Amino acid sequence: MWCFRRQTPGGNRPRKRTRAVAPIQNVSQFVKIPISPSQEHEMKNLNRKKTVFIALAGLLAGIGATSSQAKDYITTPDTQARAYSLAVTSENPKKTVYFAGQTGRFGPDGKPIEDFDGQARRAFTELGETLKKSGGNLGDIVSMTVFITDVRNGGHFADIRKDFFPDGKFPGSALITVDGLMGQSKIEIQGVAVIDGK
Repeated sequence: MWCFRRQTPGGNRPRKRTRAVAPIQNVSQFVKIPISPSQEHEMKNLNRKKTVFIALAGLLAGIGATSSQAKDYITTPDTQARAYSLAVTSENPKKTVYFAGQTGRFGPDGKPIEDFDGQARRAFTELGETLKKSGGNLGDIVSMTVFITDVRNGGHFADIRKDFFPDGKFPGSALITVDGLMGQSKIEIQGVAVIDGK
């Protein structure tokens, strides 16, 4: 019997066939590294520490989420009567909003409001709308600075503020009398709100 061999361009040498080798996915299938009992014990301790660390991290995250919901109000009978707090404490707030001075010079119809009562109530309404856009409300205000042009309106302002904080949790506040405000406004309110507080 005759056997014929195909001639390659490089001469009479036969072409070598190569077999594809699959890449090693897991070296542990082929290499087994011996470890001592002490090393095995150390590895077990390391795994336990990792488990404890993960559990502790989850616990702290839960505590942080709870504390962010809390506000503490420091008050006295006198401050309650004037509708403000000596201090408001909030731990790890989720969102803090610093809002600009808000007047109540114009009503929703665009017409000017002349009286102090109307301007003050309109200012609070506008603040509520601003905080709503940030996901909050008037109850989230922790501090406010109030500017008025007539010191005689200070007591009346306290009564108005009570209407907008019916739960009696009032923000810290300063009431300042000035010679004048922009656009013939009689009142302007500026402050800080902490969203998602208690």
